Amino acid sequence: MPNKNLMFVFSLPRSGSTLLQRILGSHSQISTAPEPWLLLPFAYATRHRGVFAEYNHNVSRQAINDFIGKLPAGEDDYFKELGRFAKSLYMKVSDAQTLYFLDKTPRYYFIIPEIRTIFPDAKFIFLFRNPLQVFASIIDTWCNGRLLFYKHYADLFIGPSCLAAGYGMMADQSIRINFENLVQSPEESVKEILDYLALEYEPGMLDHFKDVTIGGRMGDPGRFGSGQINPSSLEKWKTTLNTSFRKFYAGYYLECLGADTLKTFGYEPDDLKKQLNDVKVTGFGGIMDPVYLCLTMASRIVEPNIFGRKCRQKYQTGLPFVYHG
Repeated sequence: MPNKNLMFVFSLPRSGSTLLQRILGSHSQISTAPEPWLLLPFAYATRHRGVFAEYNHNVSRQAINDFIGKLPAGEDDYFKELGRFAKSLYMKVSDAQTLYFLDKTPRYYFIIPEIRTIFPDAKFIFLFRNPLQVFASIIDTWCNGRLLFYKHYADLFIGPSCLAAGYGMMADQSIRINFENLVQSPEESVKEILDYLALEYEPGMLDHFKDVTIGGRMGDPGRFGSGQINPSSLEKWKTTLNTSFRKFYAGYYLECLGADTLKTFGYEPDDLKKQLNDVKVTGFGGIMDPVYLCLTMASRIVEPNIFGRKCRQKYQTGLPFVYHG
């Protein structure tokens, strides 16, 4: 197996991870690829919660855990061999001459402890962004400007605490970067990361990152045609959360995240609240935001994604509509 190290970028979606991935991917010693999502099903194979599957995940989990119990070193053997398997696949999509492969999969915030166990010698980059910016960006990018974010509830309400806990556990072996610093002082932030990786800064990285081709269906395709890093994106959230109702709900969102999580991200709760309070109400506040928000909360109960897939399966295959979980 090639002597290549791995690095993981841990972040919430819409935190600038695609920008960081492209910048780092422009380095001659770093390979990367579209979001693999490779480790999620293997880490969840032994988990009691979080999986809905036709094969009945609960029974599968029990069987796998029983099998792991028969291994000479138990779970250590499982994770060690999983690491060998995953790394061999990472190497197959890496350029042979590079020293690092970078995996950027935001939903890995769910399995940070497992990744640390599987790859104890990897490099870990935690990328944090103002949660108000993340919230507004998810609404604008994936929800057509509506508060209909049930598909991204985990990213908003579960991911932050997972990310904060992960950094708290790994602060001594990882590096923390804030999106604001990345876009306002990109060269300084990139050099800090490269020092952590023991790599030299290469002139032109911040000019040629737009030319890095990642491809794939997952992740943010990015809008880097100009090749310029634009700090104006730091203020865009204010044009999204510019109604009385949205300001109220964004304040509630900050309260849900909690002071400890916000401080781990690098933000003072009172400062974020002041930024929110200072937003001028200019948008038209209609009745649809409360309606969409109610639909989002209701969707958390009925899980329409699962129900919809089961209905499509019945329609496409003619199989009986049976719940096996």
